[in-house]
Amino acid sequence: MIQVWKGQKEIEGDPGAVGAKGDKGDKGDQGNAGPPGSANINGTAGYLIKFSGSTTGDNSIMRQENGNININNPTGTVGKLNVKGQKWWLWDPW
Repeated sequence: MIQVWKGQKEIEGDPGAVGAKGDKGDKGDQGNAGPPGSANINGTAGYLIKFSGSTTGDNSIMRQENGNININNPTGTVGKLNVKGQKWWLWDPW
């Protein structure tokens, strides 16, 4: 604001235009790491993990061995997909 004195009376001019926006400031420091998760997932290598509680895990009935998938078949593999059970229906549309 510019003030000009004319005799005993103060004369005030109009405000000037708004200046250009300044440059963006530097990026802040990275925050602290959060606490570790609360899940305690356990299992055996090769088995698909299933949740056995809200924060715990265990082995499912599915496992992978040498590129083969085994369902409810804890030992041995014959082909790519091995299923052991009482009743199974497989349908091949081709």
